[in-house]
Amino acid sequence: MRQIARKQFNSLLINIKQYPLVCIYGPDGFGKRTAVHAFLHNRKEKYTWIDMYKKDRKLLKELLMKECDKNDIIILNQYRNHVVDSQIIEICTQGEHSCRIIILATDIPSFFNAKLQKWILMIPVTILRFQYADIQKLAAVNHISIEEREIRQILRDTCGWTIGVHALLEEYGAVGAIAADMKLYALFDMYIYRRLPPAQRQSLSILAIPEHFNVQLIEALCADTQIMKVLVWMMNFHWFVHSDRMTRRFTYTPVFRSFLYDKFLSNEKNPSRIYRTIADYYESSGDILNCLRQLSLLKDYRKILQLIELYEGANFVDYDIELMRNIYQMIPIELYQEYPYAWLRVIMDSFNNLQDMFHGTQLLEKFLSALEQGKLHGDESLLRGEVELILAYSRYNNLHEMSRYFKRSKTLLRDQTSRINNAEIITTLGSPHNLFLYHQKPGDIQRLVNILRKDLHYYQEITNHSNGGLKEQAVAEQLLESGRFTESIHAAWEAYYIAEHYRQKWICVSSLFTIGRSAYHLRDQVMLQYVLQRLTDVKKKETLPPLLAEIDLAQAYLYILTDRCEAVAEWIREGREGDILQGAVLYSSIVYGMYLIKTRNYAKLHVVASLLESHAHERKQLFATIYALLFQCILLKEKDDQPALRRTINRLIYISQPDGIMTTILELGKDVFLACSEHWKWRKLYRLLEAHRDYNSYGLTERELELVDYVLKGYSRKEMAEASGLKVNTIGSYMKKLYRKLNIHNRTELKERFIK
Repeated sequence: MRQIARKQFNSLLINIKQYPLVCIYGPDGFGKRTAVHAFLHNRKEKYTWIDMYKKDRKLLKELLMKECDKNDIIILNQYRNHVVDSQIIEICTQGEHSCRIIILATDIPSFFNAKLQKWILMIPVTILRFQYADIQKLAAVNHISIEEREIRQILRDTCGWTIGVHALLEEYGAVGAIAADMKLYALFDMYIYRRLPPAQRQSLSILAIPEHFNVQLIEALCADTQIMKVLVWMMNFHWFVHSDRMTRRFTYTPVFRSFLYDKFLSNEKNPSRIYRTIADYYESSGDILNCLRQLSLLKDYRKILQLIELYEGANFVDYDIELMRNIYQMIPIELYQEYPYAWLRVIMDSFNNLQDMFHGTQLLEKFLSALEQGKLHGDESLLRGEVELILAYSRYNNLHEMSRYFKRSKTLLRDQTSRINNAEIITTLGSPHNLFLYHQKPGDIQRLVNILRKDLHYYQEITNHSNGGLKEQAVAEQLLESGRFTESIHAAWEAYYIAEHYRQKWICVSSLFTIGRSAYHLRDQVMLQYVLQRLTDVKKKETLPPLLAEIDLAQAYLYILTDRCEAVAEWIREGREGDILQGAVLYSSIVYGMYLIKTRNYAKLHVVASLLESHAHERKQLFATIYALLFQCILLKEKDDQPALRRTINRLIYISQPDGIMTTILELGKDVFLACSEHWKWRKLYRLLEAHRDYNSYGLTERELELVDYVLKGYSRKEMAEASGLKVNTIGSYMKKLYRKLNIHNRTELKERFIK
């Protein structure tokens, strides 16, 4: 494989004439030898190369002095603590020799100190680490066509390690795919694992079991006292070990961890002892999720159920869905009877977060049977109250039915709060748009909002104010979708502060998202940037994966609206699912579809639109259907299929108009409506949408917005009075105030402003 020039490295090494000694240090495989060879060769410098591991220690002194007398550049490769240390110090400090020495070492030589600093140029191998642009260039000079996604994968898997980058890129060029484990495992073995003493190998592999580890866990697991030095050395070079200064925890990169875990499984004769030690440590430190992970390896299901029941309401499943799904499916049914509240939590998670209705239904039937037979410990009424709460979740997304079960649950719980649910549950299911989850049929939004206003308190009272701020947020979203942007912002801020009070972070995200969309339509760039920054600030503080994914979706939507596609989260750009809950799957497809529209990737958009419409119909989510139809309209417009486009627009109007949904259509439908400009009714609809966007920037009230619509529709003052239920004189007073706000004088000027 052809090499590329390492410009930053060369810019430092060019100073070789100014220093008697240059030390290039760091792990093997970064290309120290290749880079030095290339530099000296291109400059036509004369040099002597000495591989120190091949030379007799007694002859090195003589050889070094002999080469120094030649007034040459000497390279000492594989330099370790040698008998020539004192000679090198002498050459550096006394200036009796005109030769220059380049040391290639795995670490800073032991003789280096502050007194020698002015004579020695230190170059860490991190300067040779490959970056994104370097991989692009390396691929180009070797005529390898590679996408952004594959380049980023190579960076993640190799940490820019030169030999690893070359290996994976070469493989990709040959077969068009990256199998990092196959190539890197061999390199890990050769350059790291085999070069360590057996005790350090064992310690390094044991530490691959937990996702992260700290000094205390290292001390509990590792007999080798030198392993900390190895980890720190690797960490200093960002070489497959990273540390978090805030948490003081270490982590391996995923591929390196997988390699070491394989070594552990191959070599460890008693892994249960290690798993138990890790589990005990995590339990004592309060990290119950990681404790459960180790207990699952031990198959200690009794202890697992004890912890689930002890930490009632803890949202373990939100942090690791796959882990908890596997645990739940492996627990023997006979054990559940001893821990009824843990059993209920498993059932609830199956219905709610895991969307595993079959497993959840099976467990619920067995629970009710055991309850009828008196096999469960606990108050029957309270247990049945928890069952009613679970049944409410099983009726998602029928808000009317869910509300009936919440009422029954509250009665049976006798005003007590649920033991299996709490305020920490992610009630948005990861979607930044809440009405999106529950809106099933045209004309139903107002009924949904009314249900939330009237009945949500039943749910909040039994779950310690979970969903605090939701009813206010539903109002804000309704106002947003109908184009009442100023009012929407006010309602969303109210929802935000209520949600913040009750620590409903996911609803706070939804509120900020609504404010951001409204600000975009009001052309309020200051407010929009404030929202984006606030979402970023929240993201920096949080660790819950579904919440982080919800923030990514909210930000991505706003970035796409403002033509900042480069800022969209990588997992969304690549069309990956990410750490989303089931409730956010369709919304992530929508955001991905919007990204595809902006990047004009219509081939992929066609697939997304088809799947979105199918799943929207299956799940009865009307907003998803609206977006799917918008995607189809855009595709049909590109094909210039006018008959099909008009039919699809008719469907779109039919399902969106009963609820007054305008904003979603406005965000994506401009080009679509203009494509049908020869047909007056679609052109008129688009103008009305644009008008809604424009006149709402003047801060008009709901009543004033209503009157503007009447004017645009051509109503007389008498017709406006009949439609609104107001007196004709009152209409006149409203119109005068409206004209003052808009700085106009009559209906003609109003129409001229908004219908161009």
